[in-house]
Amino acid sequence: MPNMKSKSKLYTRRAWLRQTATGLSAAIAVPIIIPQAARGQSGRPSPSNCLTMGMIGLGSMGMRNLQGFLQENDCRIIAVCDVDASRRKDAIQEVNKSYGGQGCAQYNDFRELIDDFAP
Repeated sequence: MPNMKSKSKLYTRRAWLRQTATGLSAAIAVPIIIPQAARGQSGRPSPSNCLTMGMIGLGSMGMRNLQGFLQENDCRIIAVCDVDASRRKDAIQEVNKSYGGQGCAQYNDFRELIDDFAP
């Protein structure tokens, strides 16, 4: 009868413990790599707990609603829509000033806004 130990590689207890320890240390390190913003620890809620909005109609009431939603931490306005270019421009300036950037989209036709963001 041939010697089985010489022909096959043995999987020892030490090798199993070493491999298991390596896997566990990698699994523990993964949450450390995820940014704080994704976990909701940077003062803003996590993206899964944040409502994104497109504002349609920016007359007097629409603009007051926009300003009110800009005060909420769990909401972000990503687009504005109005047929009046001056109202649209005022709303864009308000949103960009509030968020400190230029990321707000603008639309003339509400159907385009819905087409771009509806699932």
